[in-house]
Amino acid sequence: MSAHLCSQLDLSVLANLHSPMVPVRDAAFRILLKENLRSLAKWYPDLDMEHRIAASVLRRTEKAPEGIIVDAWVDRLPDNVKKAIDLTNQAIATQIVKLCFYYDYQACENDDYKTSHAYEIVGQIRQDAHEQGGLSEGRLYDSLLWGLQS
Repeated sequence: MSAHLCSQLDLSVLANLHSPMVPVRDAAFRILLKENLRSLAKWYPDLDMEHRIAASVLRRTEKAPEGIIVDAWVDRLPDNVKKAIDLTNQAIATQIVKLCFYYDYQACENDDYKTSHAYEIVGQIRQDAHEQGGLSEGRLYDSLLWGLQS
């Protein structure tokens, strides 16, 4: 097993999915980053302090994908179009699920990870994505990105 620092985009998407409110979103970004850094420090105890400091000054600037709720107008569309929209929404929700698993993999090196606030944040995001039709396995899941940006 290995671990690396999730990209600013990956962390930003998760933070934006956690909350649209700026103070909460910014706090979530810092929590996720800190937990990812803790995991790196555990896995790579000789990681130089400069790398950790540089990583810790990342700032959230990217926006998360728009919401995955389909508007009411979809009911008036032809069936083939509705099916395409449903597949698109399922793909977005599945990508979010996969991003959550990706984050867990990068941040799980400490024994207390599953009791951390970061784990709770990512778990809620994953649950919301599952409720929107996101999948945790299968061809669609396998075809999507592991991390949005390495």
